[in-house]
Amino acid sequence: MLGSGFNLQAGYIFKNLYSADVRFTHLESDEFSFLNNGIFYNRPNYYTFGLSKYFTRNYGFKIQASITYVEVSEGSIYSQQTGIPSEPYRNIELMGNEIIIRLITSINF
Repeated sequence: MLGSGFNLQAGYIFKNLYSADVRFTHLESDEFSFLNNGIFYNRPNYYTFGLSKYFTRNYGFKIQASITYVEVSEGSIYSQQTGIPSEPYRNIELMGNEIIIRLITSINF
C-alpha cells in the first residue's frame, strides 16, 4: 500500500447520550500501489456523517448509524459475478459516485 492520505474527524457527545460525528478522508495512491486501480480503491475522497445513541453512561452499549458519500474517480469499475462458467466475472464501469450506509451495534464488557 503505497501513497499518502489523511483523515480529519470531529465528534461531540451530548448530555442526553446522543453523539454526532463528521469525517473526511483523502487517499492518494502511488502509481505502483495496488490501491491505484479501477476495481479496488480508485476512490480518493470520503465524506461521512454519523449519529450514535449510547444507552449506558459507561458507553458499554450503543447503536450507531452513518452515511458516507464516496467520490469515484473516472475509470473505476465494479467486478460482478455472473454465474456463467465461461465468463465468471463481468467488469462494469461505475458512473457517478457511491453512497455507503452503515448501522452498527456495539456491546462492551
